[in-house]
Amino acid sequence: MKFLESIFVKNKKIENLYFHQLRIQKAQKEYDLIENDLIKNDLIKNNAKNWVFDLHNILQKFVDDYFENIVFKNDFLNENRVEKHLENQIYKLRLLYEKEIEFLELVPYFPKNIQKLALVDIGDYSYNHKYTDRNMLNSFLEQKKTEIFTSQKQEIDEIILVKNNQLTDTTYSNIIWTNDLKNWYSTPFPLLEGTFRTKLLSENKIFLKEITLQNYKDFSHFKLINALLQDQLPVLEINKIV
Repeated sequence: MKFLESIFVKNKKIENLYFHQLRIQKAQKEYDLIENDLIKNDLIKNNAKNWVFDLHNILQKFVDDYFENIVFKNDFLNENRVEKHLENQIYKLRLLYEKEIEFLELVPYFPKNIQKLALVDIGDYSYNHKYTDRNMLNSFLEQKKTEIFTSQKQEIDEIILVKNNQLTDTTYSNIIWTNDLKNWYSTPFPLLEGTFRTKLLSENKIFLKEITLQNYKDFSHFKLINALLQDQLPVLEINKIV
């Protein structure tokens, strides 16, 4: 079983790594994958022997090297202009792992434009760890897109996954809900415990409340959040759920 973390990088700095590390350790413990002395990737191996306890140094070194190469390759005669561009761009640091880090990749991140969503019952499907295998999530989305277009001649951008009568997540984010644009709530039953959601809960910036098929329309607005979006996407009105 392979796992993935998508980590927010801006201004060449990694953010909220603590919460990703907690999720990594939880997945490794559940699948009995704890191993402290082997790292497959030679680049990583040169930086640390025990990646669990030195994760920040390993990843920051990877990020620093990446940006140094960009500056050199693209505009070594005008470094300030390149640096300015890099400061304004959000990057996604993709980390694939099982017992060890197996792959690292840093790519620019561009949020999706989400305007309409639809509800999808997912039965007993589970995605309690961030697996690399997202085939079922993608299938739920594509099937619902086809269904909505066929029956209503509408296009949707994303789906809200419903499990045991609870509105959980979209295929790539947690959701927070509000009545007054001041107090925000998250379901106690997310499909995946997102790292940014965990951070907001720890800071008492959002609170837990069941979001069900019966009560979700009692909320006036909602917002999609995850480690890369953080809370920067626009607030959506409840009627955006078709």
